[in-house]
Amino acid sequence: MQDTTVISSPQAQERMTDWMNCLPGDLSDLFYFHHEKSDGTTEYTRFDNCFSLGKDGIEQLLHLHGNATMVIRIYMGCNRIIDPVTENARDVFYPVFCIKAGDGGVTTYYEMKYIPTSLMKGLGESIITPGTADLFRAKWNELNDTEVGMAFSGATLGCKNCEADPMKPEEKVIKNRRVEYYEFPNSDVNNMIKALLAYMKEGGKSPYLYFCMGAGLSVQIDHPFNFRPIIKVPSGNQLFHPASGGFEVAQPVAYFERSKPCPPFCDPTE
Repeated sequence: MQDTTVISSPQAQERMTDWMNCLPGDLSDLFYFHHEKSDGTTEYTRFDNCFSLGKDGIEQLLHLHGNATMVIRIYMGCNRIIDPVTENARDVFYPVFCIKAGDGGVTTYYEMKYIPTSLMKGLGESIITPGTADLFRAKWNELNDTEVGMAFSGATLGCKNCEADPMKPEEKVIKNRRVEYYEFPNSDVNNMIKALLAYMKEGGKSPYLYFCMGAGLSVQIDHPFNFRPIIKVPSGNQLFHPASGGFEVAQPVAYFERSKPCPPFCDPTE
């Protein structure tokens, strides 16, 4: 399990702001990085796998188990780095993992570390949930650069920054907007924690939580974005599945993808 560093609210906000300010034509460039291969050479590769939440974040999730108002968010973000090959500064996609304890609790932000496909070993077989997570991940990897740039924008209604139509002040104008974050419901968060606890109870030594990138069908207004985040955790031999209402056995990996994007599902108090 990778260690991670809690980042401050200003640091998190800077990454989120940089994401929103990125020009549409430059968006797909954020998803490329120089990757060192096993033979010592490097190659320019597009993000096609998962980002890992570290030890601190997982420990906080486990500590908050049973919190009836806890939610987690994955904010879209980017950060300026020095490219190790070109030695030039460039912006790279850096998602921010947010844990909101609720009921006046603390909101904590974490940065996540990208795990190249070549390093994903010893995790067992992937079991598909009703969210068809495997198809979403495969579709993401098939998107070309233009489609990647378009995956985070869509026509939304009722978002927190929408402007009122002067002729219809009670309604909101539909505009093409970029997604800010995805929020996972409390029920799914607690099922993620149940899976982690079951895995550890049965002797699992390295609990993990991965944010994997996927793409699915967009639904105008309600879910207008092609991009869909998928959370992947290990599980024990028995994991309660909310869709079936019972236990499914021998599930070494569980996926969760029932998040809501902002916009249009933004917190009106923020």
